[in-house]
Amino acid sequence: MTKKLLIGITSIILTFILVYLSYFHDRTNFELFIALIALAFGNYLLLTHSFKTYQNTFLLIGIAIVLRLILLLALPNLSEDYTRFFWDGKLLVEGYNPYLYTPNEVMESSEMQAKGFTQEKFQELSDLSKKHYTIYPPVNQLFFAISNLFFPNNTYGFVIILRLLIIACEIGTIFLLISILKRYGLPVHWSAWYTFNPLVILELTGNLHFEAVVIFFLILSLWFIAKKNLLTSQDIFLGALFFSLSVSSKLIPLIFIPFLWTRLGFKKGFWFSAGVGFFTLLTFLPFLHPDLIFKFWDSLDLYFQKFEFNASIYYIVRYIGYQVHGHNIIAVAGATLSIISALLALILSFIPIKGQNTGPNWATRMIFILSIYYFLATTVHPWYPLVILALSTLTPYRFLVLWSGMITLSYFAYSNTDYQENLWLVGLEYLTVWGYLIYEVTKKKPSITNS
Repeated sequence: MTKKLLIGITSIILTFILVYLSYFHDRTNFELFIALIALAFGNYLLLTHSFKTYQNTFLLIGIAIVLRLILLLALPNLSEDYTRFFWDGKLLVEGYNPYLYTPNEVMESSEMQAKGFTQEKFQELSDLSKKHYTIYPPVNQLFFAISNLFFPNNTYGFVIILRLLIIACEIGTIFLLISILKRYGLPVHWSAWYTFNPLVILELTGNLHFEAVVIFFLILSLWFIAKKNLLTSQDIFLGALFFSLSVSSKLIPLIFIPFLWTRLGFKKGFWFSAGVGFFTLLTFLPFLHPDLIFKFWDSLDLYFQKFEFNASIYYIVRYIGYQVHGHNIIAVAGATLSIISALLALILSFIPIKGQNTGPNWATRMIFILSIYYFLATTVHPWYPLVILALSTLTPYRFLVLWSGMITLSYFAYSNTDYQENLWLVGLEYLTVWGYLIYEVTKKKPSITNS
């Protein structure tokens, strides 16, 4: 079988699976879902491997775009987050600050109801979403508002516009990854590990998760500051600007600031970090209000103190807590593990770790910093590690590819009405990922130095 034929067959099979899972699949049918995901990942591996010898960048990009555009008309069926996206966008378009009102408070105002906040739209929201303030940062709110401007009363149309914006970010990411790989003289086909990944396509393009936007602005920032040659003031300025837009899509990239400071050197690192802080504050400026910090923190605190899903080390700590104290110790354990992950991130940021000089080592260090954070987190939704997956395509490490497949076991929670997890599946996921991670670190030993 020729490489062209294999690429054609695997692309078609992957297309049919993505279409079925996005348009027709009942998410409560876990057995069928995991079988189709396994088949999708098998074809993904074949497709990615085919480009190892068939070096055709144009075809790679073309297939990537088609795999995303075929999902354009699908309503997200693995997540209801888009209903809150629509709600926040409508608030902003109607002239209200989305950070100041819970949906319950909106429905208590006859003036706001008269502007299209109907019971029908309200009932689409989850019970948890109805009573809490929004947690989505300013860049997200801008995307929500743009989509709502086109379709102020139609959720389906809103989803299509928002998906087009996310697909644009995804295409931008693909071009940036290829450009950085070429800059470092690395194989362009490494980008396919992200480009064709079924979970990336389903969760970012299909379910509209904003990791797509986070990744785009993060990689764009790194495109400016992660250079072999001397950095200019313009590189620092643009790198800080785009990094701040990544932070203003989701706060998680802030964890990289200490490392990037050390990599850039004290003076340039200072100006980069100061620029990130300044531009991030600018994005929040239109929403400034005396209650903003309190209400935004209320939602963040809910995430850190209440949410539990697909955790690894935290679940072990929680079990010990039940044995010792007889109750869930998430309030203490969650905060403690966050502090530990921050300290470990600082250690990885400042302490050189010698090894073979392979690839852009800044990316390697970053995937370990963020991996440790999620290994210690209380909540790890399937789309969270996709930021690390994008960075990992610039390194020889592939444990993130394995994790993106194994993490789909967490969808078992959708198969029952109370979203109960199967901890045996969670254990299988992490033991497999950690086992392969240990293999890669001890056998392949790619560099994670600051160079």
